[in-house]
Amino acid sequence: MFDKAFESFPRTMLAGVVPPKITHVTSGGHLQVRKGSPVRLECSATGNPMPNITWTRKNNLLPNGDEQFTNPVFVIENMDRHKGGTYMCTANNGVGQVATSQIILHVLCK
Repeated sequence: MFDKAFESFPRTMLAGVVPPKITHVTSGGHLQVRKGSPVRLECSATGNPMPNITWTRKNNLLPNGDEQFTNPVFVIENMDRHKGGTYMCTANNGVGQVATSQIILHVLCK
């Protein structure tokens, strides 16, 4: 009888596991960068176990040609208008839903 009740108990209530929650993204999600400058995008999250942070770019590949990059910090060198756009930060620890936030990166050409 207890086994059935235990099976239906939400996983987030077991063993102190906590779904991911993004606590910080660079510049609150909007960033303007001068052409030719480097940019550092940062994303922080909490959860238990600690979530992995993965960067993707909405409707495009990352500037290095990859589909994704796993690290809390993503650095883009030598900004130009082709590297602008919406960058997505995703936190995932396998508990509950993933957490996602975005940074809109606008390149100033002058």
